[in-house]
Amino acid sequence: MKAEFFTDAKPLTVSKENFGLERGPLAHVLVNAMLVSDTAKGGSLQYQVGYQLVYKPDSPGKKLPALITTPDMSSFCRLFLERGKHYLLGGMLDQNGGARVDLCSLAIPWKNVTGKQHRELLSYRCD
Repeated sequence: MKAEFFTDAKPLTVSKENFGLERGPLAHVLVNAMLVSDTAKGGSLQYQVGYQLVYKPDSPGKKLPALITTPDMSSFCRLFLERGKHYLLGGMLDQNGGARVDLCSLAIPWKNVTGKQHRELLSYRCD
């Protein structure tokens, strides 16, 4: 399974195959802040992001979630993102349209994305 694109929520059926998650878009994001949630309420961290460019959105023009959630503990595959840094990020969407990322998600510091990769992302087409 490859991480693809964050998109706005669609009704999902929870199954053993998807655990209530759906692929989301691939996007160039800027991490603006890290928000810590109460561990008694699910134990997660949220990153507030700004979208610089979204590649292959399922529904162009739809608003994407500004908060991206990751587990709060590294033992649960927490993804560490640095405030003020740009990333090429791909993850999953939950049933409520929330974006989720973890260590299995695509997360490349933007400075490590080559010119060739960037051109290929810009020319990506779904046929």
